[in-house]
Amino acid sequence: MKSVFIFLFYFLSIITVSGFAAFLMYHRIEGWGWLVFIDVLLVSMTIRTADKPQSEG
Repeated sequence: MKSVFIFLFYFLSIITVSGFAAFLMYHRIEGWGWLVFIDVLLVSMTIRTADKPQSEG
């Protein structure tokens, strides 16, 4: 279950940063290039999770 939340927050952060960058581009506000750069870094990041079963006892 922990890995589901990790992937949820990972993809949610990619979507929000892309949305903020698109908002700034649409309204012609400077600084959107940094958000696109951050978005590229987020996409290129590798995420590994390992669900370990809980021990009985």
